[in-house]
Amino acid sequence: MATDDKYDRQVRLWGRHGQKLLSTSKVLLLGANASGTETLKNLVLPGVGSITIVDGGLVSERDCGTNFFVTEDTIGQSKAHVMTQNLLELNPDVSGDHIQHDVDNFVSTQADLIKNYNLVIATEVNLLSKIAQQCGVSLIIIRQYGLIGYIRNYKKESTVVESKPSDVIVDDLRISNPFHELKEYALSINYDDCDDMIHSHIPYNVILIKTLEDWKSTHEGKLPCNQQEKDEFRSILKGKSRDFSKELNFNEAMDKVFKCFQKPSVRDSVQDIFDDPKIDDVSEKSNYWLLCRALKRFHETHGDLPLTGSLPDMTSTTDFYLTLQRIHLQKAAEDQQQFEEILLQVCNEAQVQPSQIQPEDIKQFCLNCQILEVTKFDSPEQELTAPDFDDLLNELFDDESAAPWYVVIRAVENFRAKNQRHPGQSEDQFEPDFLSLRQEVDSILSKISPDGSAKIDDKYIREIIRFSDSQLHVISAFLGGIASQEAIKLLISQYTPFNHTLIYDGIQQKCQVIKV
Repeated sequence: MATDDKYDRQVRLWGRHGQKLLSTSKVLLLGANASGTETLKNLVLPGVGSITIVDGGLVSERDCGTNFFVTEDTIGQSKAHVMTQNLLELNPDVSGDHIQHDVDNFVSTQADLIKNYNLVIATEVNLLSKIAQQCGVSLIIIRQYGLIGYIRNYKKESTVVESKPSDVIVDDLRISNPFHELKEYALSINYDDCDDMIHSHIPYNVILIKTLEDWKSTHEGKLPCNQQEKDEFRSILKGKSRDFSKELNFNEAMDKVFKCFQKPSVRDSVQDIFDDPKIDDVSEKSNYWLLCRALKRFHETHGDLPLTGSLPDMTSTTDFYLTLQRIHLQKAAEDQQQFEEILLQVCNEAQVQPSQIQPEDIKQFCLNCQILEVTKFDSPEQELTAPDFDDLLNELFDDESAAPWYVVIRAVENFRAKNQRHPGQSEDQFEPDFLSLRQEVDSILSKISPDGSAKIDDKYIREIIRFSDSQLHVISAFLGGIASQEAIKLLISQYTPFNHTLIYDGIQQKCQVIKV
């Protein structure tokens, strides 16, 4: 369908509420190199609220070969100014400014200013990790060394309502524990009164509920529990069909029969939230944790989460489907009302005005209560001072892993901190830099593998020295695409961000997420 809303396609992904969050977000870019501006481009186009670029450099001839947002006629001008101006031309809805300032000096002296932003993207800064942790801002670090890329996510915690898991089909049909109205409706349908057309269009969840209730009536209210009972149940189910090969609804019921054997439960990600000490801490007053606290109490009271009210597609007559939909929506509305009553108690206990949580946020929370997620990140500071190398050690023994690049990049960062330059910036420095970087790599390896079993081939070190600080635009565009996706996740609290470092190997064309 044609539309005059230029954001229509993305609104279909994250909704009007997600677009509103994006359009009110403020993003700060520290270091106006190619990967940073490519990331901003992908945020400006979908309508981020505002951007600010901090960079003290001037446009050079080299920039013209790696960055599409500068041209030869801008050589010698402020890099931050030129790139801000050109980026803002992409979308008049976005505002922005630039700060002509050395990035490291800006970070060390302007911590209060950083607090005003929702997200910081850092490409050429060494001091931000601790400040980002103190300021409470979301952070994405991007590094590029020729064909090798590095992206690091950080947020104190990413609280996601709409995680939209690609590997989970979420439906809430209450087959093994139907609520009263659903159970009464299922039992009211008499197969003998149905002609063949109607019989072949009874919704599969009704078939399963009806068959299961008959089973429980002769088995002390218990579900089929062992393989023999499950096989017997399947035989009973199939026997209720008049022609199993032709009745699609009974085939659907057989495909979903496993739902009859499952007791009510919550996903692991939701159970992790229920087990988090934060959920019972009355000093925690964020909307997300208040809602989660109310959800936990609702689950403890009712043995289930609030009904979402949605129905999947199924073989059914229109009358059957609309009746089921009405029953589910009525129950969902009742559950939401009971949830709101519990939420009011929770807000009173926390001495929070209930009005701080908007009605649309409550509705969205109830609709997605089965797929809530919280991602807790170790800060970049923790990664350096108290790393957990167990997973990384295992990866180093995998010839297909990108883990060696992670170690070498860490070594390069140490080299830069000591020498204030990238390794390999001139040919006569290649061998001395190789020896120095080899020592840095070996020092990191000694912490990862004290017994000396883990090794990294010299080819990784020589290759990253050869790359030095080069930035190929095609790699910058790729990294900018990934980083901007992660930025949107952090800004609108939808979808699950990776935790915590992504390594892109452009030589072998592969990506890998590594957590240390």
